[in-house]
Parts: sequence; structure tokens; C-alpha cells
Amino acid sequence: MNYTLRTALQGLWHDKWLNLLCTLTIATSLFLVSLASVAYINIKTISAKLPDRFSITVFLNEDLEEERIKAIISQVQKHKSVKKLKYISREQGLADLRLSLGDADYVLEGIEGNPLPPSLEIGVTRRAVSGDGVGRLVRD
Repeated sequence: MNYTLRTALQGLWHDKWLNLLCTLTIATSLFLVSLASVAYINIKTISAKLPDRFSITVFLNEDLEEERIKAIISQVQKHKSVKKLKYISREQGLADLRLSLGDADYVLEGIEGNPLPPSLEIGVTRRAVSGDGVGRLVRD
């Protein structure tokens, strides 16, 4: 046992540069594999959460009557791909725009009145988050 340990330590001491190079190679390989794993997990997590944030905004004509708007809302809510539906009036749309612009709301200073039409914000189910699903919702 004593001879084996002494021979191993002598081998490590004589080939120190080779041992250092092997250690650095293994460490670099482990680092790259772990980096790729973390990137994969992050991308998978983000892509799983993305469909929950997907929504469609439908802009309505300004001259639509209140009854027609209610009929449209009722028809859209009945669709199986719709998870949530929010009606946004012209005034609410402008208030939301000002809020989202924050300090850059000076952009709206030269505009007279409210240029935004009323709209519907439609949250869709996970199954509908595709080109075919959205197309089917629009057609219906």
C-alpha cells in the first residue's frame, strides 16, 4: 500500500502539467454541459408560460351601436377557444396607452381628441395558440 501511494504521488508530481491539462479539460466539459442544461431548462420554462400571455386585440368600428357591441361580445364569449374577454372603451384605451407610455406620453401632445377605437382583448386557450387556432377563431 505504501509503495502504491508513493508511486501515484510521484507520477502526479512528475506529470503535473499533463494532470493540470486533464483537469481543465474535464472542468470545461462539465461547465459546457451544465450551461447547455440550464439554457434548455430556461427555454422550456419560458416557452411553457408563453401561451398564457398570448391574446388577440380586435379593434371595433367607432360607429357601432352599444347593442351590436354586446352582441359581438356575447358571440365571442361562446367560442370554445376564448378563455377571457375584456371590452376596452376608447377612453380606457387612451388611459392604458398613457400608462404604458409612462414618461414618454409627450408623444400624444400633438394629437387632438382620442384617436383610439374601442376594442376587445381576447385571451385564448393553450390549444388555440397556433396559426390554425387563431384563424378558426377569426373565421367563427
